[in-house]
Amino acid sequence: HYFIQSNLSVMSSSKKQHRFYLGGVAACMAVCFTHPLDTIKVHLQTQQGKRSIYKVLTSTLKTNGIMGIYSGLSASIMRQATYTTVRFGAYEVLRARNTPQDGSPMP
Repeated sequence: HYFIQSNLSVMSSSKKQHRFYLGGVAACMAVCFTHPLDTIKVHLQTQQGKRSIYKVLTSTLKTNGIMGIYSGLSASIMRQATYTTVRFGAYEVLRARNTPQDGSPMP
């Protein structure tokens, strides 16, 4: 209990530091949930004839198992880990350079 209170007081008294890499971590976690939907979407777009989402999903699961809907996940995670993290980091650097020193808000 004392440890938490002392850390909170140190954090509140010091300048708030933005951790840009947390945006990249959040994007990587989000892609783990959205990638299966994108995989099914691609299957629907590239198939011949009309099939429902349910039929494509069950067919993929029967053929390839649960890993079938996560096929290509590593590429999606690498994209988010690089692109999103760099984007958040660049934003923080540019914001720090363009923020007025007197503390007034940016125009």
